[in-house]
Amino acid sequence: MNIDHLRYVLEVEKCGSISQAAKSLYLNQPYLSKVIGELEEELNLRIFERSNKGIQVTPKGRDVLTRISHIVDEVDELDHLYKGFEMPFSFSVAVPTASYISAAFHKFIKEGQPYKNGLDVAYHETNPTDVVDLVTKGECNLGILRVFDFDRDYYNHLFEFKNLQSQVISSFACVLLMSESNSLAGRKHIDITDLKNQILIRHATDHLPKHTVSYLNDIIHQTGVTQSIEAFERASQLELLENLEDTFMLVSPMPTDLLEKYHLITRPLNTDVLKAMDLLIYRRGYTLSPGEKRFLEDLHKEVQAFE
Repeated sequence: MNIDHLRYVLEVEKCGSISQAAKSLYLNQPYLSKVIGELEEELNLRIFERSNKGIQVTPKGRDVLTRISHIVDEVDELDHLYKGFEMPFSFSVAVPTASYISAAFHKFIKEGQPYKNGLDVAYHETNPTDVVDLVTKGECNLGILRVFDFDRDYYNHLFEFKNLQSQVISSFACVLLMSESNSLAGRKHIDITDLKNQILIRHATDHLPKHTVSYLNDIIHQTGVTQSIEAFERASQLELLENLEDTFMLVSPMPTDLLEKYHLITRPLNTDVLKAMDLLIYRRGYTLSPGEKRFLEDLHKEVQAFE
């Protein structure tokens, strides 16, 4: 019997709905339904009665839930007594290079101060292959993966194979990032061919799936761009955009304060070929800690600012 699964059952009772509990726990609904079914089978009784109107706790289920609540309380008390005052605050996440994610991370860390018992945090900005690898191996508890629409089926199969769960954090169309003084800055509508005489600032990365690289290269080819600069560090990229005439990047929506700091603007691109989503991934059955849930809340606030 898994203590995390017992917590799941209590959350279902609290929410009065498996679907609402799944959202609260950042779990897929089918997985949560499976966990509840397996627990009921193990106990040889029905905890919940399902209907179109939701769920109802059975009489025997009520007794079981009371006992489960006592068990979870005892475990939490032990954890508080023997771990809470000794262990440092621990958090690990692997992410793409995205300004809105780093902004959420900065706020998350700042809000948690002071860390009386120490701090053990790992924030990996890396490529999609490493994000999946770090989460699968347990070196990071959470990962955020940028997936273009044409890549979704590939990653769905990969998550199934790697025993990972995923949840959409944000969906967006990539935008043009450029200086306020860029020759295209005054245009409200920019076509992909308008970029022909611009210099592309590319994020230097490797370990992308071959079909992803091929697709993105085809898009760059459509622009007619013949000049590009690869830069890995985000600060270097932004400084190039600010100081080098007629440069651009294709990015996710950017925080306003960062745009103002580097005198940059974003403009929509008249194409549907660069729609993407950022997915939260974690190992199947993993229970998010209170700190991890707080990070996701900060992340959702950043997303709401540009949606």
